[in-house]
Amino acid sequence: MSRKLFSPTLSGGSRTAARAFTLVELLVVIGIIALLISILLPALSKAREQAQATSCLSNLRQIGMGLVQYTIDHKGYIPPMAYSNAAPTPGPNRHSWGTILLDFGYLTGPRQNDSSGAASTADSSTGNSVFRCPSGEDFNGFDLIWGSPRPSITNGWLKGFWRTISPDTGAALDIWYVANGSWNSQAFPMPRIPQDGGSPTDPSKWKLHKVTAIRKSSEVWLIADGLYGHSPNSQQWGVSARHRRGGTANFVYADGHADTVDVKDWVSSEVWNKTEYDNVTNNVTVPLPKWKVAAQ
Repeated sequence: MSRKLFSPTLSGGSRTAARAFTLVELLVVIGIIALLISILLPALSKAREQAQATSCLSNLRQIGMGLVQYTIDHKGYIPPMAYSNAAPTPGPNRHSWGTILLDFGYLTGPRQNDSSGAASTADSSTGNSVFRCPSGEDFNGFDLIWGSPRPSITNGWLKGFWRTISPDTGAALDIWYVANGSWNSQAFPMPRIPQDGGSPTDPSKWKLHKVTAIRKSSEVWLIADGLYGHSPNSQQWGVSARHRRGGTANFVYADGHADTVDVKDWVSSEVWNKTEYDNVTNNVTVPLPKWKVAAQ
């Protein structure tokens, strides 16, 4: 006996046709999806910002370990912000704290090709390393130091990199972090060597600091989010509050530890925009983190 396979009939109303969505129902579904997206996007953006800030803090921890090891190997001396054997004013091809740590093997990172041979002409960078802040932006910010308006903590121009070229290897290194140093003052832990106007016969222009000169090494920062170093001409600090929508910046301190600091807990906008320090009277009261060599 043959077996018949069941097959629904197409006649007689025994099969009910699928009902199509109405326009109102379709709009409701689209509205729900749009609402879910609007709820999820801020959370995803916040999670991405948090991940970038955490990655940056990890970079600074590695930089801090490199700095500590360098000071151990060099009789307690902190590396300079930049170094050149040229005087009175160093040329464009000079060591930075970054190339010093890189060339001596304390850190690793990509080396850029710079056919121009100048540290401030490149406008792009490639490669990930501890010298790249994930919240930084891919433009050369160094030339903006001398522009108008000059970079500040509020206009976002401190998010770029600055390029330094090792005089030993000829390779360029792009850095998204600022050193606690200056090119004309010894008040900071990482001055540039030589200072502007220095000469081979002027030892005060070639002075490096030891970690032991910092009374509270856990409070004085060495490297942070930002661009290059202290700029007395523009009266800007060079620190970039580039995390958590401009609310925080990451720092690594002279004892090697790294931390995130809320800008509103650090210093007022008036101090940021008017004066960075008074080298004679030191009458600007700044909460943590501190910046002077002899922290009170």
